Amino acid sequence: MKFQANVPFKLTKLFYEKLGEQPVNKRVLVIRDLFTAMHASIDNAVTFITDDKEAYELFSKNVVSNDEFGNDDIAIIVDTEINKNAWKDFIKELSNMPKFDIAIMNPPYDGNLHLKILEKVITVADKVVNISPIRWLQDPLAKYKKNSDYKKFEESISKKIESLEVLDVERSNSLFDIANFGALGIYKVGTGGYDYVLVAKEYLGDAYSICNKVLQCNDKISNHIQKGTAGICVKVAEIRGFGSGKNFDIVSLIHSEPYIDGNGYKEKKFKKKDVLTMNVEAEPFVRVNSVEEGRNFINSTRTLFHHFLVKCWKMDQHVPLKFLPFMQDYTQPWTDKRFCEYFGITGYIDDEHAVPNSEWEIILNTMKE
Repeated sequence: MKFQANVPFKLTKLFYEKLGEQPVNKRVLVIRDLFTAMHASIDNAVTFITDDKEAYELFSKNVVSNDEFGNDDIAIIVDTEINKNAWKDFIKELSNMPKFDIAIMNPPYDGNLHLKILEKVITVADKVVNISPIRWLQDPLAKYKKNSDYKKFEESISKKIESLEVLDVERSNSLFDIANFGALGIYKVGTGGYDYVLVAKEYLGDAYSICNKVLQCNDKISNHIQKGTAGICVKVAEIRGFGSGKNFDIVSLIHSEPYIDGNGYKEKKFKKKDVLTMNVEAEPFVRVNSVEEGRNFINSTRTLFHHFLVKCWKMDQHVPLKFLPFMQDYTQPWTDKRFCEYFGITGYIDDEHAVPNSEWEIILNTMKE
């Protein structure tokens, strides 16, 4: 049965612990957890919402059609096999449902769909306990991104969180017996009071203050990324894949030069030995003034300091390029020592040694993990 905790009632116990009570004589909305719906239906009127036909049929047969549970329980199927937008349609229907005392939910994890469902459920339930991905709050770049979920749902969700427990990747995968789920959060949502800013701080630990030093220097550094620029450029690739950041193969040097045809028409012409792509207009480049500057840029992305930022800021399969330090000048090499001096990173002795309890020691230790 999909999306169900691998041990019956294991998730139910977590829900009740976060709720602080085992509900009795309540109107309870349960989304996508059969065992919680069945347990809650013993003493409550339960509306069970699921996209799993097997779970729908089991609840309908054993609870809805069972006189021992009374006649106050309902099962609703969100049939995503017939309608791929079934959950979006369900969100619209939530407004027409009567008020619930409690909502307990394990919504579908598809982009930010879980947040859209949670946002709507909050309006129809006095208390909400929810389990879903937590990276939208963990992302240290979230408040700097224009259209981040952090900003979209801050008023409707974040500021209404009463308590939150983060289940790390290992515990989350164990709970559902499915690999690559990522970290999950169990939220209790109601009147607010929880400092949700702490989630990113706890995720990064001691590295949080270092990352903020870099992010707050955006006015001191330049984003040189352009599209299909003539001249001497460095091709910048997406930073993809999981890992420590040491697999940061970001750049390849391209040397281009102006070309004038017989009619005096100028266009970009790349030397054959240097052409990496024909569709240069769609590719991101960093503009530099010489081949030597290009090499300095490439080497700057191979420093431990740069790898450290990639490791801290990689929340999914890529790091937004615009948040990485593209410096104003590459006439001189950017080394770890120079980066530390520029951003005020304390404790640098050399590339392998640091003053105890300093920020450079934090960077060295982080990259050893």
